[in-house]
Amino acid sequence: MPAVFRVEEGILVVTLTGEMTDAENCEARRACAELCRQQDVSRMLIDLRGAVIRSSLLDTYLFVTSLAEGFPPDTLYAVLFSPETHDPDRARFSEDVAAKRGIRVKMFTREDEAGEWLRRGRGDRGTSPRARAGDVR
Repeated sequence: MPAVFRVEEGILVVTLTGEMTDAENCEARRACAELCRQQDVSRMLIDLRGAVIRSSLLDTYLFVTSLAEGFPPDTLYAVLFSPETHDPDRARFSEDVAAKRGIRVKMFTREDEAGEWLRRGRGDRGTSPRARAGDVR
């Protein structure tokens, strides 16, 4: 699974391509957390449109609930996916799991909408109490 990382306008952009195993997915998450710390970034655009992720519903749940590990609590995660290769119901499930844990994840099929959501700096799903109070970098 090739992963490309770059920082643009204070947003860590992660592009994943090819078939991804759960181990590769976890390794990409660790690399993202490290880059966020190094670059002092708390907004991420994760592009999965070129990736094929084969994981169970439980694996998805465990991955989403582990997003808070190693990232600042105010991190925004905009995830781009393709309905042709990723189940939209699984995308909604990921958002719901994250929201119940105060992790601000929103799934998008359009890059412009994902970028706008990140630039606004406020999650409209899964927004933490700090963010609702306006405490978002």
